[in-house]
Amino acid sequence: MVKPADDRPMLSDVIAEHPHLQAIAQQHARMVEVAIYRRNKDQAIAAVERAFFELRDEVRYDPKTRLDAVLPLRIAEKLEDARIRTLGHLCTRTPADLLAIKQVSAGTVLKIQAVLENLGLQLSEE
Repeated sequence: MVKPADDRPMLSDVIAEHPHLQAIAQQHARMVEVAIYRRNKDQAIAAVERAFFELRDEVRYDPKTRLDAVLPLRIAEKLEDARIRTLGHLCTRTPADLLAIKQVSAGTVLKIQAVLENLGLQLSEE
């Protein structure tokens, strides 16, 4: 299986765990098949893009989501070594807490904050 460069789980792995996402993927797969059958490359590409964005928007992250599902594996492993394993654990930590972890730099904290912001979350301010 091909993995993204940053070692995050592929969208297909997430879809496999959620039946409602499977239904959305199957619906869009039929649209792509029809476009390919009609030899309409632009329509097929548009259907794939719509499917990706709809599925991405459907995936919800909760406090129990493992860090390796949303962060590059290298960063997730550093945090797991410090017993921070889920988004819930991470959001209770401050930037200073993270900087106290061995091999976590200010740049790493900025990357973490950017990922959390994209998910509508943030580090603790206390």
